[in-house]
Amino acid sequence: MMKAMTLAAVLTITATPALASLNVDVTPAQQGAWVEVDYNGEPVSGAAVKSSSLNESLLTSESGRVFIPTANNASSSITYTVNAKNTQVEETRFIAINRD
Repeated sequence: MMKAMTLAAVLTITATPALASLNVDVTPAQQGAWVEVDYNGEPVSGAAVKSSSLNESLLTSESGRVFIPTANNASSSITYTVNAKNTQVEETRFIAINRD
């Protein structure tokens, strides 16, 4: 009985990191998008975010957010690549460019 309880505890401890996840939320905005990164619900500061329309990476703030402007002059789908916590996540969103 004791061995079974010990084994269950070890399996729980070993499985817990696998449940950890990097979450990326992209919210389109005028001329770009807000990218928010969290890890298990906690904001990730310093996550590198790059878009298919911008050649440089920008870092998230303490709140886990960064605004990524678009370099395109036309509405298009843009892929955002986030590198944080030894993980890479990609999200694609349509960004509408309003012309006056």
